[in-house]
Amino acid sequence: MMRDVISWAYNVDATNLQSFREIYFIPYSNSYFYLIPVGDEPRTVFFHLLKFIDQSPHFNHVFTTENAPTVEVKNKHYYAVMSNVPLHQPVTKRQLAVPVLYSQGYPLATHSKPRWLTKNQIHEQELSLALDKVPPHLRNTLFDIATYYIHLNEEAYRLIAPLEDIPYSTTLCHARVKPDTYLYELFMPALLILDNRSRIYCEYVRHLFLETGDLSEINDVVATAIAWGPLTETEWHLLYARLYFPSHFYDIVYDIIHNEEVNLEHLYEQTMHYAKLLAYLPRAVQQHTGVTLPVPDWVKREATLG
Repeated sequence: MMRDVISWAYNVDATNLQSFREIYFIPYSNSYFYLIPVGDEPRTVFFHLLKFIDQSPHFNHVFTTENAPTVEVKNKHYYAVMSNVPLHQPVTKRQLAVPVLYSQGYPLATHSKPRWLTKNQIHEQELSLALDKVPPHLRNTLFDIATYYIHLNEEAYRLIAPLEDIPYSTTLCHARVKPDTYLYELFMPALLILDNRSRIYCEYVRHLFLETGDLSEINDVVATAIAWGPLTETEWHLLYARLYFPSHFYDIVYDIIHNEEVNLEHLYEQTMHYAKLLAYLPRAVQQHTGVTLPVPDWVKREATLG
């Protein structure tokens, strides 16, 4: 059915159509035709996404033969993109350098603390539910992990406070970009948020360290950012403050509540080494950029342990 829809709606030969997770694509000799689900926000994030695509030399939004921006298949809307890079592969460090969409400054940090406070109140309630879900012998482990990340939250508030009056440019960011995130996910409106590009680097660095524990990989990300998408001094400060807001932990609490399997012993080990990332990243940033980030004394001490 999808072959017929594409042939009719876009007047292209869909003989070689392939499906990959949520998307469909047709490979050509030097390019790819992609059909990507729009999700639930065709009028907001999708509008920004089309501007994002329009500014890139690698992608082109394809209208239907009736000049419509999307096509509907079984009550689900899709949009088409021609790309000269494969989107069905994991994102690379270089591809984190997304173009700025709106250069006019916006005080993002002003809204971060109240937003984080609201999330923390919700997460505290969720934590109680998660503690009831885990086996009794692991409840102390989960509680200890939560206590550590609550302490990190307090540091996040302190680090974000000096940035409240600073204007930041904005772009489209994947909410949780990770080393195993596929590039096409950066083109799915349901997964995107309008934010400063420091969010992309922050989440990538966070999950890269949690998955590998390799600090040299973190240095490579910083070096790549300098080469392909350099951040401003204040963006590095915003990135660093965001590392203290433990989004990955709250994602895990959500998984526990919804009966997803979680290795709490492994999470505990990751947590005990997290200070190494918080201490190392500022050294890498200063080495490559000369920017000095404010590392708390307790982080310096804890990073030397173990």
